[in-house]
Amino acid sequence: KGIFFQASGSSKLPLTYRLRYEEYGRDFRPAGASVSSATRNAEGHIGWAFTKGFNARGRIQKTRANLESDNPTDTMTYGLNLTGPLGSLDVTRQESNDKDDTVDTLNHTVNLNINVPKFYNWVGRIGYQYQNLYNRLPNTIDTEMHQVSLSADYPIDIYDFKGTITPGIMARKTYNYTSKSLDVSPKFAIRLVRGPHSLDYNINRLDQRRLTTGGTDVITTTQALNYRYTKDRHTIGLEAQSGYRVPDPGRSIDYYKLSAFWTYQFDKPPVTVAARPVTPVKEEIPSPKAMLFDISNIPPDTKLDDAVSILKKNNIIKSVEEENLLVYETRILEEIDLRQRLALIHKNRRITKSAIIIDLGFMDRPGEIIQTFEKIRSTLLNTYGNPSGFYERGSVGPNLLSDIRTGQFIRITEWSRPGGIIRFGMPRRLDNQVRMEIQFAPAFPQYTETLWSVEEVR
Repeated sequence: KGIFFQASGSSKLPLTYRLRYEEYGRDFRPAGASVSSATRNAEGHIGWAFTKGFNARGRIQKTRANLESDNPTDTMTYGLNLTGPLGSLDVTRQESNDKDDTVDTLNHTVNLNINVPKFYNWVGRIGYQYQNLYNRLPNTIDTEMHQVSLSADYPIDIYDFKGTITPGIMARKTYNYTSKSLDVSPKFAIRLVRGPHSLDYNINRLDQRRLTTGGTDVITTTQALNYRYTKDRHTIGLEAQSGYRVPDPGRSIDYYKLSAFWTYQFDKPPVTVAARPVTPVKEEIPSPKAMLFDISNIPPDTKLDDAVSILKKNNIIKSVEEENLLVYETRILEEIDLRQRLALIHKNRRITKSAIIIDLGFMDRPGEIIQTFEKIRSTLLNTYGNPSGFYERGSVGPNLLSDIRTGQFIRITEWSRPGGIIRFGMPRRLDNQVRMEIQFAPAFPQYTETLWSVEEVR
């Protein structure tokens, strides 16, 4: 059986709320649905929209897994989220236990992202992540992790190539009763564009130190380069990757990869269709919106000032501005409790691409990642209807994150809209970040060319 109920609404105050209950038996497995069988879930959300673009949101969620079994697992989650022009803060407390007392955990997580105001043309970012995994069962290991990251973008102009350089560093300390480790990772990225030419380069060094006797220290250096020349329907590309791993003690490992290609697009470029006037229909009870803003309202070639005005009417204001880029910290997908950003890429004050970026944060379990992905895709299907194209390669396994980074796992869904194409997927990136992106652009590379992420948004 399957039971689903949801109620949401707002008031004259800047207050929103949502209540949801769903229950699915162990034999309930509808094809193509983003639900988990043998699960009962009840959750409540309340939000408040402040002035100047800030939004606060609290949630309470209780989930029972392995429903209709002899040993169900109950999970209680409390969360608080704050987003705005200065960045985002997400605090979560999660408690899980099962009937047979084989699971009894208490986890706390903090994810803080701060956008530093522009200083001498530098645009900075500060990140702090904290995770405490407390296992209440006897003879088990508790783990605590602190991570700090700093990075900044600076605009450059070299022989008419315009772009940005991005130096950064990350430090992470993890410890429990049996081991301690310190990871330090300096990195550098550069992006250059001139006419039909574009170049992205990324280098990263990860120094992993085990602060206990008998541990293995590892230094890993990776580099990636992506060059594109695009003219009309022709694209010439060059990709290069290399890596060097040195364990101590142990033997070093290095690898190199070089590929070149030429692509010809047989599809005709999208035709911009003028929108016909629509007479608004007054609803007695407005239907709840799963997407708080629809990026199809900002098609490619829209004037930048008009796009900013449209966002302002939806209380999306005060972006972080970089060279040919505006980034807003804001929630777009109402039912997704992950960090979300809206990016506007422009040239000559006209939009070339818009994107919604969903960061995974601490999410690393393949089942949870795919369920979130399917929930977002379901929202897009309800918003845009049947897709105009889709492509799938690879299966979900324990190495899902690695498969996405290497291009072995691909999930892409597209919708044709006036002025371009909306694409949703998990693209490969030069910095090896894994995230989900919804983009609206005039055209995209072929499905198997997985480097289509908005690289300039880090």
